[in-house]
Amino acid sequence: MMQQYSYKTLAGGPPNAVYGIDISPDGSLIAAGSLNRAVYVWDTDTWAVKVFRAVHADGISCVKFSPNGSNILTTSLDKTVKVLSSSSGSIESTLSGHSSAVLCGVYAGPTGERIVTTGFDNTVRIWTASGQVRQMGGLTPYTYGVDVSSDGNWITAGSLSSQVITWNQDGTQLHLVTEHEEGVYSVAYSKSDNNQFATGGGQGMIAIWDRDKGQVTGRLRGHQGNIRSLAYSNDGHRLASGGTDGVINLWDLETFRKITSLKGHRNTVYSLAFSHDGNLLVSGSFDRRVNVWTLK
Repeated sequence: MMQQYSYKTLAGGPPNAVYGIDISPDGSLIAAGSLNRAVYVWDTDTWAVKVFRAVHADGISCVKFSPNGSNILTTSLDKTVKVLSSSSGSIESTLSGHSSAVLCGVYAGPTGERIVTTGFDNTVRIWTASGQVRQMGGLTPYTYGVDVSSDGNWITAGSLSSQVITWNQDGTQLHLVTEHEEGVYSVAYSKSDNNQFATGGGQGMIAIWDRDKGQVTGRLRGHQGNIRSLAYSNDGHRLASGGTDGVINLWDLETFRKITSLKGHRNTVYSLAFSHDGNLLVSGSFDRRVNVWTLK
C-alpha cells in the first residue's frame, strides 16, 4: 500500500491559475506567480501572505528564489524577466530581449550570478543583472522548459517538437536528441548530480538522462496526459512529477519505482518545488491552489 501524505491549501492565494511556485532555500518563504500578474509570498512560520501586485504587464509563468533567498526571479507572457526583492517586492532589474512570451527562468551557478531563460521565441538566453550575455538558438517551436546543472556549467532545454538540447555555459551545443511523443514540457536537473536530468513529455512519460552521453537511462510512466512539472529533492533520491491529470507522483530514483501519488488538485499541476530538507513539497495548479505537502 502506498504511503499517504497530508497537505494544506494556502489561504489568500491567486484568483487565477498558478503557473510558478518555489520555496526559499531556508524554507522560510513560499512564492507563487499567477496569470493576474501578481506575486504572492507566504511566511511559512505564520502563513501570512504578502501580495506584490502588477509586477508584469501580463501573466507570470515562472518564479524562482535566488540561491541566498533575497530575490525572486519572474518570467512573463509580457516578454520580460524581472528580479524582485523577496522582502519588499520592489523591482531591482528588468531584462528585455525575448520577442515572445517567456515561459521559464532559473538562476545559474551556486551564487546565482547568471540567469537562464527560454520561451516561445525558441531561444535560450543567458543574462546577468545588467543585461543579456548570450543567446542560443536551434530550437523548433515551442520551448517550454529549461534548467541548469547545480554547478552552473550545463543548460538543457526541451521543445514541443520533442527536441532536447544541451549546451555548456559558453553556448556550445553538446547534444541535440529527439525524445518523447507529443513534445517536451518540463526539464529538471538533479540537485546532487550535475550529469543527471529529467524531461517530462506527452502521454505521461518521464525520461531520466545521462547528460554527458546524451542518452536516456530510464523511463517512468504513471500519469494520464502530459507532464507539465518536475522537481528533484535536494539529495537527488526523489523526483516529483505533475501532470495535466492533476496528480503529483513521487518517484524513487534508485529503483525507478513510484513511491506514491498525491491527489489534492483538480486541474493541471504546472509547478513543483521541494524544501531543502525534503520534508515539504509545494505545488501550484491551474485550479488556482497552492498546496503544501508534508512528506515526513
